[in-house]
Amino acid sequence: MSEDRAKITFWTDRATAEEIRDVVYWISGLTVSSFCQEAVEAALENYKQMEVDLVDRKRSIRKDAGQPFPPRTGEVTQGRPPGT
Repeated sequence: MSEDRAKITFWTDRATAEEIRDVVYWISGLTVSSFCQEAVEAALENYKQMEVDLVDRKRSIRKDAGQPFPPRTGEVTQGRPPGT
């Protein structure tokens, strides 16, 4: 496996998982991994186009549309959000 790849595991609802599997089954050469990679890249591009105020424990900054998000200053919280 290439060193520039990272494994990310996530949960989705059963209907979405089955729909992804159906698409991958019918499109020659497509894998679940490549499908998810393309979907994540498209989502990231959409989020990059947002203009938002970013706030963490140390600072508050403005992210302009089209700009990448700045590097995080801490670890990402894992698991489900409280109350879900």
